[in-house]
Amino acid sequence: MTWCVMRKVLRGLQAVIFCILLWTGCSVKENRRECPCRLFLDFSETDAEEVPYADLHVLSSEGFHLVEHVGSGAFVEELVLHVPRRGARVNAYCGAEGYVAEDGSMVIPYGSECPRVYMHSSYVETDCEAAFEKVRVRKNHCLITVHVEEADFPYVLDVRGEVCGYGADGRPAGGAFLFAMRPDDKGACSVSVPRQVDNSLWLDVDDGTDVLKTFALGEYVTASGYDWSAESLDDITIGLDYSLSHVTLKIEGWEKELHFDVEI
Repeated sequence: MTWCVMRKVLRGLQAVIFCILLWTGCSVKENRRECPCRLFLDFSETDAEEVPYADLHVLSSEGFHLVEHVGSGAFVEELVLHVPRRGARVNAYCGAEGYVAEDGSMVIPYGSECPRVYMHSSYVETDCEAAFEKVRVRKNHCLITVHVEEADFPYVLDVRGEVCGYGADGRPAGGAFLFAMRPDDKGACSVSVPRQVDNSLWLDVDDGTDVLKTFALGEYVTASGYDWSAESLDDITIGLDYSLSHVTLKIEGWEKELHFDVEI
């Protein structure tokens, strides 16, 4: 075989090899688009003593919904999930069993109080081979404890509001909220409420047939400087005198106590 012929053969082989590599490269590139994204979840900033576990709800388009239970013992390690490359909503709940819907939202039935829920919610871009997200599960309920000065208090206390849980995006969801409390023999009762967005929280004194008095609870809380947008919500203690004309309010961790005189 002459050199000229050999050179033509080598050029032909090179062309064939180049075409094969080009076709393979395109195929790999196309297949990668179909490969899931590896989502690394970091729980290191979640307090394992306060949050003993996290129920993960990871949602994406086209009906993707992954549920994973993570014990606090695993918070020291990154959790790796495989999710679609179309973006993912990551919701983590602790204390919300029976309240989380299929879309990852949390709904409080009318007449029930908010569960003692700890939450995290975020949206992660996953149009890549690997994505990283810190999961910070924080206290997302406020426990309001009411003390009536007179132990033998014959009325029911109703707490009303306009937030009935949390949407799939983790934000407070609008809807009617009502929970009825009856003080115990020491004049104490409590209710857990979700994060509020305005002053529309009310306390009614009900004798069973009619509302005797309504307190603008939301306005008192706001006037105290309470921050409903805080990462973790503080608890509140309220004192109510028997004449229903004076309210005291104290926030957990605060030294000061606020007093409100109420017009009869």
